[in-house]
Amino acid sequence: MRLRDAVGALVGAIALSLPAGPGAAQHAGPGGLSASQVSALRRLPFQAVVPERLPRGFTLKTFDVHSNSYRLVYQRADGATLFFGGSTGGKQPAPAGKKPRGFFQKLAASVSHVGSSSKSSNDDNTSGEYEKHQTAVKADNAYTGTASFTVAGSCRQGTSDPANAQITNATFSAGGCGLGNRLEYLTTSYRSLRPV
Repeated sequence: MRLRDAVGALVGAIALSLPAGPGAAQHAGPGGLSASQVSALRRLPFQAVVPERLPRGFTLKTFDVHSNSYRLVYQRADGATLFFGGSTGGKQPAPAGKKPRGFFQKLAASVSHVGSSSKSSNDDNTSGEYEKHQTAVKADNAYTGTASFTVAGSCRQGTSDPANAQITNATFSAGGCGLGNRLEYLTTSYRSLRPV
């Protein structure tokens, strides 16, 4: 019986390491990007970064590159998202005070209040980075600098501080929506950002 369990575990591990389907082999590069997407990021006037590690189930949903900015959106089957981007000049594509342009900016602007939870259990706190009453969570990255993720509706959003970053000619943003109290998905992915 133990041999059967061991063989089953080995087969399961091999199955998890294989590509998920015919399209998976096309997105085997850093951050789940194809070779042509990596090439597009390398043409930017600054060094773009992509997450080296993503939580299980998140796949690239949106790849958007312009002459001086980019945005990557990863989505899970239940609708939870993680997003990362960068732009030159130290300004994000839609600065505060301007009309929201993107889906997440419109979503954040349309939600004015999110109810607070009185639940005191912290069972899902595996990383020690989340507290029920915490308003901002910080994550460091050597390439992009420290980001402070603040609440924006049901999302968390943050912008890098290039003061302590290796890449100083760009500002990077990151965030996540629908993550519940699993903020380590966002902070771990942010910490894993690496240049392409």
